[in-house]
Amino acid sequence: MKHTSTTGTTGATMGLDLGDKRHHSCLLDAAGRVVKEPTIAATARGLERLLGSCAPMRVVIEAGTHSPWVSRRLKQWGHQVLVGNPGKLQAISSSLAKSDKRDAHMLARLGRFDPELLSPIHHRGRRAQAHLSVLRSRDALVRARSGLTNHARGMVKALGERLPSCSAAASHRRASAAQEGKPASAHPISEPRPIRLAKLTNPG
Repeated sequence: MKHTSTTGTTGATMGLDLGDKRHHSCLLDAAGRVVKEPTIAATARGLERLLGSCAPMRVVIEAGTHSPWVSRRLKQWGHQVLVGNPGKLQAISSSLAKSDKRDAHMLARLGRFDPELLSPIHHRGRRAQAHLSVLRSRDALVRARSGLTNHARGMVKALGERLPSCSAAASHRRASAAQEGKPASAHPISEPRPIRLAKLTNPG
């Protein structure tokens, strides 16, 4: 049975394929006819020029790097936003004739015909996303610190020396202590490396 849900006050539906540099769109009217297919810059200004002053409509996007801020901005302008789950959008991911223009067209068709085919998801709010970004940044720093520590140990071993066993958090202090009392020419590692490890351990 055909799905007949409302697609915004105008009855229009737009599929918006979000790219890293350009966003491709496909606007369908209430009868399902293609009205226009503009391409915009992947910026807040480009998005505002396209949809900032339009009558409310259904806008369909796929979850990705840009979808959190794009969905929030579109909702602020009164649009109904559907964020498709990329893992479920087989109609797009398995297309042999895949292109950004075709993807935008397919998103619009799916959003107009049956939104459930999109397996829509809901993004976190801006505050929650900011907190998550802090946690992910800390995780990236911890992994970078571990990588530098392992690199330093391997480099020292290749020169016939060995750094004392310790935790990653204390590695910069133990590395600096191991160099004390040795002439500069005998230092297996240069001074900046313990300093960089220290900054990763205690960024403040």
